Amino acid sequence: MIKKIVFFILACLCVACAEKPAQVPMNKKPVDYTEANIMEANRGLVDIENEYIRQYVDSMKLDLDTTNIGIRYKILASNPSGAKAKNQQGVKITYSLRAFDAAEFCSNYTDRTEIVTIGTGDIPRGMDEAVLMLHQGETGEFIIPSYLAYGIVGKGQCIASRTPIYCRITLMVVDIQKK
Repeated sequence: MIKKIVFFILACLCVACAEKPAQVPMNKKPVDYTEANIMEANRGLVDIENEYIRQYVDSMKLDLDTTNIGIRYKILASNPSGAKAKNQQGVKITYSLRAFDAAEFCSNYTDRTEIVTIGTGDIPRGMDEAVLMLHQGETGEFIIPSYLAYGIVGKGQCIASRTPIYCRITLMVVDIQKK
């Protein structure tokens, strides 16, 4: 008799512990991860970030132009006779980065000089686009949305995810070879 009771209890435990599909609460719909829904969610995040940047620019009374991909900019030191950089071309730039609302990043993003090849991922896409706007010898200030900067990943401990960046870039030399 005891063997039958123990057997019955074990059988009940096995049946009760069998893997069952997760139940969705009645008040929640399952998340739909289709590409269209993900794209719609991303568009919403971009709209929210662009509004945040717009409010900041307005509150600081900054006189910035905006590109068709969302970079806000102002050319500070103009040199229209200087050479322009092209995609896949090496350039020497000096730049500083910070969060556009003045929060500082790590010190290694201040007054940094680098030789980079445009369009190859050496720098974020938004910085590539910013450099392509400049002539050699020009300096510009740029507010780059996170989706053109370091995105949802960020950059280690220095740049949080989804952080728009302010950068000041000077295009020093065009058509330089990277070593």
